[in-house]
Amino acid sequence: AERYKAEDDANKARVDAKNGLENYLFQIKNSLKDEKLAEKVAAEDKAKIQDAVAIATRWLDDNQAAEKEEFLEKQKEVEHVVAPIYQKIAGDHAKSAHSEK
Repeated sequence: AERYKAEDDANKARVDAKNGLENYLFQIKNSLKDEKLAEKVAAEDKAKIQDAVAIATRWLDDNQAAEKEEFLEKQKEVEHVVAPIYQKIAGDHAKSAHSEK
């Protein structure tokens, strides 16, 4: 029973990591559809995000049985592209809000 528990725990962690990546990609896709955000993203940056999401989505489709670490690594790759762009947008928004005061 203990052996099966360890296998179950490992499988749950793998599924959680896979679901985490799927949810993250879904959130990014939806955020690009949000008009308020989409108008703030430069076309070049939007293309970078869309490419990263498309590549990760194809990888996910082809690697449903990947290990937990592989799902986590793929999510980090997408975050590496997306995070700086969203941080820049947030910074620009903070600057414009501050200058309006």
